[in-house]
Amino acid sequence: TVAKRVDKNAIAAPASASEEKGDKTATAKKSGDWSDNAKAAARAAAGYVHPEFDAPYADQHMENVKAIARAAAGYVHPDELDSKPAAASSTTCDDDDAKVVVSPAESDASTEGTTKNPENNNVIVKRSPHGTKPPPAFTPSTHYRLNEDQIDLCFAACIDHYEKVMHTVKARSLHHELADGFDVLRERGRGRYDMELDNFDTEAFSFLTDPKKASWMPIVHKILGDDASLVHKGCFLSLPGSETQVYHQDGVHLNKKTHKPCYAINVFIPLVDYDMTNGPTEFCLGTHYLDYENFVKENVYTPCVTAGTPIMFDYRLGHRGLRNFSQGVRPVLYLTYSSVASGKEFRDSVNFSRKRYHKLGDFAEK
Repeated sequence: TVAKRVDKNAIAAPASASEEKGDKTATAKKSGDWSDNAKAAARAAAGYVHPEFDAPYADQHMENVKAIARAAAGYVHPDELDSKPAAASSTTCDDDDAKVVVSPAESDASTEGTTKNPENNNVIVKRSPHGTKPPPAFTPSTHYRLNEDQIDLCFAACIDHYEKVMHTVKARSLHHELADGFDVLRERGRGRYDMELDNFDTEAFSFLTDPKKASWMPIVHKILGDDASLVHKGCFLSLPGSETQVYHQDGVHLNKKTHKPCYAINVFIPLVDYDMTNGPTEFCLGTHYLDYENFVKENVYTPCVTAGTPIMFDYRLGHRGLRNFSQGVRPVLYLTYSSVASGKEFRDSVNFSRKRYHKLGDFAEK
């Protein structure tokens, strides 16, 4: 029987097959140097242009520009935090440390010690230790969203695929092979599964794969060109209790000396409403630029969109799936598009090579 979305709470997480096994290679480093944040603000205030556009940056003016940028952005040096009053907030709280109001959809740069304001129900979080502001709020578009029937169809297919694989593993005693991964399912951290569904190649799912039907394709073509190609597709399933992923980039820079334009993009489509309890994807803004790949807590952005809303990002952008604290599963579709150069599109042979994994074969009969 094909699962329906209303049954998502009935799926229990099995024993982990590995400890964070299969996560994509990543560099996880939190920046403790406040000057890095100041430089970023300074560059924006001074009209700094990334080296991609051949505009050199004058280091000798850095100190003057930093002061201007900090003043314009309301930046507070760590040494001044105890003496300088915090910026005015849109709400008040008895806790002197809770000065900045941000919604979960804007950022989870600081989630420790959160409280609720009974008047507006906003989440009040403690001020960032460096005084930096959270990323600006983005307004999701509803034009490209999947409809309810499409969401239900995809949800049922993902859950049905997961259940069939796990039944086959149990029926054939393939638990050791599960630790290494199969061609149709592999673990991406405790309680997280990357699944490739043959059903997505059928006509019933052409609204995802047909470039003439997928509503987000005009944006894909705008970024990658008219000959952009769909090179990977599947579903990430996060079970209740799944742990936070290691921060990572899906793809590397193809040129290590000069920053090049985007060569591939991901489209993530959650099949349930995102909130901060069910493990949405956290992004670190700006990390797709060459030499800016490291994780910076103050630059994280976690879009909490409704089910069926596409989230599109550069293949090189740093991100991670957060822990699923809820009692329900969190499936998200992914589609990877690549630009075509010299008649050959980019393909990720590291993350999506079936040759690296065991072949599961036909599913066992229930």
